[in-house]
Amino acid sequence: MREIVRLALFEWRQVDVRVVFNGLTACILCALVFYLLTSAEAGINIVKGFLDFGFLLTTTIWIGMVHEKGFMLMELPPSTWSSPFYSYARRLPISEKQLFRSRVLVKGVQAPVIVVIGICLMEIFQPILPFSFSDASFYSFLALWASIAFISTSTALDEIGVRYQKRIHLYGQAYLYILLLVLFYLVVWVWFIPFDDTFMMFSVYLAEKFPFLSFGIAILIGIVTFITVLFLGDKRINRKGKMA
Repeated sequence: MREIVRLALFEWRQVDVRVVFNGLTACILCALVFYLLTSAEAGINIVKGFLDFGFLLTTTIWIGMVHEKGFMLMELPPSTWSSPFYSYARRLPISEKQLFRSRVLVKGVQAPVIVVIGICLMEIFQPILPFSFSDASFYSFLALWASIAFISTSTALDEIGVRYQKRIHLYGQAYLYILLLVLFYLVVWVWFIPFDDTFMMFSVYLAEKFPFLSFGIAILIGIVTFITVLFLGDKRINRKGKMA
């Protein structure tokens, strides 16, 4: 565990003004989207649905990739998708599983913090939620969205190294993933869920009416995500070791 924390601290010590600016920009954008969705008229339409889905996609994927340049995912030779830091650190006398867990730790702290700060900024400068800082509902709302942001730790799986023959194969998988999320949102949320509004407003309703249930769902999301990401990461590392 000590090595995992040391690797995470190493990255945080490299943070420069650009990364801080990117993080603050992400916080402000989160606050803006939260405000737009929560202050809009009740009911769902194409514009609100597009904004709602885009924010969910950003929260569960992109927000986990706010890093210093050397720690960001990119294409590396030969035909590999990873991060320069991960590729270099694999040569150090540490377990690759420890290295992978350090990447999960960094993303698992940064992403929820960005979302939580965004919500707090919105509530400070333009309070629109039906609860305040003194209510349990507010903290259950924070916990729910922090757990949703924690899903972005799954981006650490790609740092293990994805090899591809053609670039279209790599980006084709990303486009397919986004398409499946779109279909899931349209079919499951818009069609089947009996709530005539955005997912954002549903999270507000859940936190306001059932704060303990909201807390419970947040904990469940966090536990399932953590176990799943670690399991898939270890599996990918073991498979890569057998192929080496």
